[in-house]
Amino acid sequence: MTKCRADVNSDPMNAPQPDPRRAAILDAAWTAFARYGFRKTSMEDIARGAGLSRPALYQYYRNKEDIFRSLAAHYIARSVQDVERELAADRPVPEALAEAFARQGEAIAEVLLTSPHGHELLDIGNATSADIVAEGEVRIAAAYAAWLRGRAAAGALRPGLDPDALGATFVAALHGIKAAATDHAGYLARARMLGRVLGQGLLP
Repeated sequence: MTKCRADVNSDPMNAPQPDPRRAAILDAAWTAFARYGFRKTSMEDIARGAGLSRPALYQYYRNKEDIFRSLAAHYIARSVQDVERELAADRPVPEALAEAFARQGEAIAEVLLTSPHGHELLDIGNATSADIVAEGEVRIAAAYAAWLRGRAAAGALRPGLDPDALGATFVAALHGIKAAATDHAGYLARARMLGRVLGQGLLP
């Protein structure tokens, strides 16, 4: 058990999938954080939601910050997978980008934009998990870059593009969309619109 926890803390982005009990803890924590906010959620709340005693919870996680970092790693890894899946689908370039943009971080965006504690959770994420988010965004940008190289090799993009720079730009642009969003539906609509506009500009 200790080794599993150390794996998550030392290299969260490459941690193995959580076992069922650990997954239950993360689900309970995310639900509690969204409902009560990070500061007002106690380890007792999380343990109760996961069907554990408080001492049992401490066998998995040291504190709420430890749990939040594991949550960040989980959702970033999910975002990478979602983007790669959408880009792999057989779609025109603008539609592929539209769906990848919409799915990138959608689960996190939904909570941040629907929970009354969204701003607090964003601040906690910046304070506890900035390194995990930064590493994840590098991976997402690399996924876009790899896809762009493949589409360019197939003649589907205009020549002279810089896939690495574009991948990083896509990630940065979505930051702006998320920062300006006031509701989840609006965020998805704007993310898709941005993907279509940028995708259209990449065509020969």
